[in-house]
Amino acid sequence: MELLRTQDIRKYFPVSRYSLFRGRGLFVRAVDGVSFTIEKGRSLGLIGESGSGKTTTGYIVAGLERPTSGRVIFAGRDITNGVPRELRGKIQIVFQDPRSSFNPRIKVLDSIAEPLKLLKGGELSRKEIYDLALSVAESTGLDYNVVNKYPHELSGGQIQRAAIARAIITNPELVVLDEPTSALDVSLRSQIINLLLQVQQERGISYLVISHDIFTVGYMSDTIAVMYAGKIAEEAPVHTILNEARHPYTLALITSIPIPNPRLRGRRRIILSGEPPNLIKPPEGCRFHPRCPFATDVCRRDEPRLVEVERGHKVACHNLDKVIKMLE
Repeated sequence: MELLRTQDIRKYFPVSRYSLFRGRGLFVRAVDGVSFTIEKGRSLGLIGESGSGKTTTGYIVAGLERPTSGRVIFAGRDITNGVPRELRGKIQIVFQDPRSSFNPRIKVLDSIAEPLKLLKGGELSRKEIYDLALSVAESTGLDYNVVNKYPHELSGGQIQRAAIARAIITNPELVVLDEPTSALDVSLRSQIINLLLQVQQERGISYLVISHDIFTVGYMSDTIAVMYAGKIAEEAPVHTILNEARHPYTLALITSIPIPNPRLRGRRRIILSGEPPNLIKPPEGCRFHPRCPFATDVCRRDEPRLVEVERGHKVACHNLDKVIKMLE
């Protein structure tokens, strides 16, 4: 069952008059025509380099940014211009830097309880709210002695667990996870990922997982959408992306990661040159063409559409034949 749908969402930020790119009518095209769906109880992963538009897309879904154009449909309701009262608390977010998202002047348990105070303050007593907050905190592995401290007193893993507790206290149907493990040591990442998967299984929550790490996203998601310069370049089930990717950018992301299996070390690699494009004035045609080893004149002239090449597998590329031939 479909829970969320974005339809051609765009987010253009006007260029500040203090910028080097001063001038009227200039915009940063952070998100430029993105469409996807998330099923109830399932997860979609958004991956891409910094500046690809992943986090802005997540903020739009969470209602923290309003799109310049396009629509966001949640549980059959249009929430493009704001979440109606009856749906508040049904979409939550875990921020990339969880520590900075907590008020340093109040104890962590107070922060965890805050969303419930806002939503249920007139229905539940203070004791009931704090009992629920402590119960949720304990379900994420935090006891009273931990959450009765200030944010700066918690470790990185503890503050991330607290951020998860705060996000799920309202029984949301969708949680946006913005780089949920990037601020953690390697030893803690698997613990947080397993906790998130456990929470999802127990509560039936859907996730929008945002990360630059394709394998973290692959472990947590059912489907992956690869973003480049504000657009989706490829979208497919996890297994297809990891084993049968077709877009040159996706292949570059995958083959840039070392593989310990010696049998795979001879695989053909795609090495990117140059930098991501300036989104104030993006390239004509395909936005990836300045860095793509397969680019031709049509790539420089015409923007490719995201089309379904196989069931559930969408790719935006003019030169799929060349890419497939290289992979053979």
